Amino acid sequence: EEVSKQERDSWRSREAELQQEIRSLRGQIEDVKRDSELHVVRAVGEQKEVSAQLRSQVEQLEREAKSRQEQLAQTNEACAKLETAKEAALQREEQVRSQTSFEINRLQVEIEDAKEREMELMQMLNDIQDSIIKRSDVTPRSTQRLY
Repeated sequence: EEVSKQERDSWRSREAELQQEIRSLRGQIEDVKRDSELHVVRAVGEQKEVSAQLRSQVEQLEREAKSRQEQLAQTNEACAKLETAKEAALQREEQVRSQTSFEINRLQVEIEDAKEREMELMQMLNDIQDSIIKRSDVTPRSTQRLY
């Protein structure tokens, strides 16, 4: 009986130690769970923060891209207008050159015609002067006095 009592005491003592170890392990498990949950909560919070930052950056980049697309569209439109204006200016320049060339040719013809008329008139004047001079040499002096 004494052995059995010692055995029971030994078992009770061992049981108490094991119970204490179980409580200790359960406490450690709870600590690890709390640490894990805290770590998860922190990680989720950080992930949400990073996600929000990335979302904000994406939105900013999308706004910038849209702005640049609009600028590009405006630049392309301005280039097209300038190209159209350039073409129109080149056509006007060609028309002016053509008209100017035509006008220069017309004026040159008029100048040539005027020179020819001037020469004809000069010739006629010379002919008239010669005729007058010849008449005055042929006409007697007495006739000259009558006039």
